Amino acid sequence: MRTHILAVTLATAGTAPLADTVPEPRFPPDRTDLRFYFACNALAETRLPSFGEASTCGMIFERLKLSLVSQMSFEDFNQLPLRERNKLSLRGYRALHLWMDEHQKVVELLKDEVTADQIPTVE
Repeated sequence: MRTHILAVTLATAGTAPLADTVPEPRFPPDRTDLRFYFACNALAETRLPSFGEASTCGMIFERLKLSLVSQMSFEDFNQLPLRERNKLSLRGYRALHLWMDEHQKVVELLKDEVTADQIPTVE
């Protein structure tokens, strides 16, 4: 839960309220990224993530959100001005939660498959 709250806080920091509607997701979310996202949440519920784990979780969360609202690569996304990254990130957050609300059975199955120790490590 802490990772989720932190990610939302970071994604919306410094942005004005957006009138953008939540777009229909362009792609279904990547199942591997979803599993890692749920593993990150499971980790945050048990202990404070290390710097490497938090960095990895943040990158996975941004990649997951971006995949739902843009065909832009993660590298191109990182080259955008901060305000544009924030807008895309917030749209992706909304699209992700819309998708999860509409696919609750899939979400529960994926959550059941993961544990907090399944987060990939960053070297």
